[in-house]
Amino acid sequence: MALIINVLFARPMKTTHKCLSRKNSIMLEKLTNLLAGMELVKIFPVGPRLSKEYKAAGEEYFHIRKKANQLTAGLECVNCFIDLTGALAFLGLV
Repeated sequence: MALIINVLFARPMKTTHKCLSRKNSIMLEKLTNLLAGMELVKIFPVGPRLSKEYKAAGEEYFHIRKKANQLTAGLECVNCFIDLTGALAFLGLV
């Protein structure tokens, strides 16, 4: 039973973590652009745009991270439920 539940959770978790990896690389790119462009920020008014892009990338990452955390918590809850049910069944048999 636990194996079936874990298999059902595997694909959504894998998809979510792949998306997290992509968003993390996008955030790293935005941060690199922000730090590398400090001289441009001083010369041209691009600071607000760069910080806005980084903030948007951070919000996207947050939402995907939240989904990944919910999937992980759901799987953990189901596994704990199965463990407790097994223990109760064992106690009922004894």
